[in-house]
Formats: sequence, structure tokens, C-alpha cells
Amino acid sequence: MSSLRPLRQRSRERRACAYLAMSYVLDRRSTLSVKGYGDSGPALQSLLAGLAHSDRQQRARTLAGALEPIVKALDRRRLA
Repeated sequence: MSSLRPLRQRSRERRACAYLAMSYVLDRRSTLSVKGYGDSGPALQSLLAGLAHSDRQQRARTLAGALEPIVKALDRRRLA
């Protein structure tokens, strides 16, 4: 069962990244924080740092990278 822990942690971090990326898109930037996510991993920390960057293009690149898995997941579930 200990081998499931890293998998659960990565899954939780992916959900947290998706939530934060969508919050940014929906202009809820004041809620961008890792509070409530426990021990945040490197992907979440990197996302927060990228979205807080002073350069607009860097923020856009960070957001695009965070939205890509969301868009792919939605695309896989589309109605044909």
C-alpha cells in the first residue's frame, strides 16, 4: 500500500494545479494559494511562481502549460 502514496500525492497535486489554473482563468487570482493542499509538491510550487511572475509572457506560458492537461482530458471525453 505504501507504493500508492506517491501516486495519490501526484494525483492530488495535478488536481490542485488544475484548480489553480482554472481559478486564474476565471479571474479569481486572489485565491491563488497552496493553503488546503497540505504538502504541496514541486509542480504546484512552480505553477504558483509562474503565475506570480512579473513578465506577462511568462505567466501566459505557465498558464498554457497548466491548461494543456485539462484541455486534453476534456478532448478525450468529447461527444462525437
